[in-house]
Amino acid sequence: MRTATISIDPNALNHNIEQVAKLCSQAHTNLQNGHPQNQSKPANIMVMLKANAYGHGLDVCTLALLHNGNLTNNQNNNQNVQAIGVATMEEAIQVRTLGWEKTIVLIEGVFSEQEWQTALRYEMQCVIHNQRQLDWALQSIANSDSPSNTVWLKYNTGMNRLGFSTEEIIPIAKQLDGAGYQQVLLSHFANADDKNHPLNTKQGQLFVDKLTELRQIIPSIKGSLCNSAGIINFPEWHYDWVRAGIMIYGASPVIDKTVNQLNLQAVMTLSTRIMAIHQISAGEMVGYGSRWTPKKTSYIAIISIGYGDGYPRVVDDTAFVTVVTDDSSKYPHLTSPKVGGTALSDNNADNESVSPAIICPIIGRVAMDMLVIDVSDVIDIDNIDKYLDSTVILWGNPTQIKNCPHIDEIAKSANTISYELLCRLTTRPKRQLLGARVG
Repeated sequence: MRTATISIDPNALNHNIEQVAKLCSQAHTNLQNGHPQNQSKPANIMVMLKANAYGHGLDVCTLALLHNGNLTNNQNNNQNVQAIGVATMEEAIQVRTLGWEKTIVLIEGVFSEQEWQTALRYEMQCVIHNQRQLDWALQSIANSDSPSNTVWLKYNTGMNRLGFSTEEIIPIAKQLDGAGYQQVLLSHFANADDKNHPLNTKQGQLFVDKLTELRQIIPSIKGSLCNSAGIINFPEWHYDWVRAGIMIYGASPVIDKTVNQLNLQAVMTLSTRIMAIHQISAGEMVGYGSRWTPKKTSYIAIISIGYGDGYPRVVDDTAFVTVVTDDSSKYPHLTSPKVGGTALSDNNADNESVSPAIICPIIGRVAMDMLVIDVSDVIDIDNIDKYLDSTVILWGNPTQIKNCPHIDEIAKSANTISYELLCRLTTRPKRQLLGARVG
């Protein structure tokens, strides 16, 4: 059996959600009297489980939320989370079927009149961002006591993907109000990861102005502007709802802060095992394209994971893994080859409560089913066989495994973002929720 495994830590997921709740509470406390965004309580939290929970597994993450990180707890008692956001009807039905009784929001709305009827039947809430969706909502009005009676009205403030224009938004809000709907005015930042981008101020002000105007007409209307980056960078714009995505999975959504600075923990560990170890001579070449050639006699390990599992083929020479062996504690001060000891994975180098692991660079080209690492400096060459089946961490939680690469680091090596790496994981790796096997 292949050993590529995706492990999900429910405690890390709930830890990250607690950090979101703290930010919302701090934002509420810091708002001054008379501020246009002043609310009677901290913003409600919607967690985004779209795209198979950013590759973590919709089922395992829903279970983690249902049990509040404690798999022996049978109560739906995660008080920090008021809603789950998904992108497809299939995801929404799965979340409901798994036992989630609170709000579910289809963040792109429905794609047909039949889906609107399904949303009503499952008591889901929908975003309305185009005329067809508006027509369906007005033709089949949700009962006043149904959760579906709340709709999320999308306002295009500058992202220019979905939503109604500045001129359209008030007449449409009046139509929905006249039909008896409760509403949440919704928009989305295009550059919230960069706090100083000029479009942020423009979008924020457009939203402030329109929400303020709408509240004169529809006092009950709510507001939602902030995604993960907005939650961090723009506490003054939290309003009634925030939408927490990548940060609940333990990756940084902003360009100027690491996960350690944000006190976030990686929820996913991607791991596998060593399947073979070879000695190669100076001048020999390794892998497709013969990209790597050692200058001296070296020892290489082949591990059973590749781009067929979702690990990026395009990582550059800064990519590394950590190997967990009985000898790992002999190498406590090895530093990341990428940034000379300042990587995310090195921030816990002095924390003796975490498991040690040995840093090894990835060499050659990542293949479909395997990749190669250089273990020359970290193995006992007189007892090579004992390293077979050793665990290899491709990315994970550095607070639990010393020197472990964080997904943000591997994303940088692949010239992409952590979102993409997580979402591109395939179904081939085994998935497990720590504390309970899933699938």
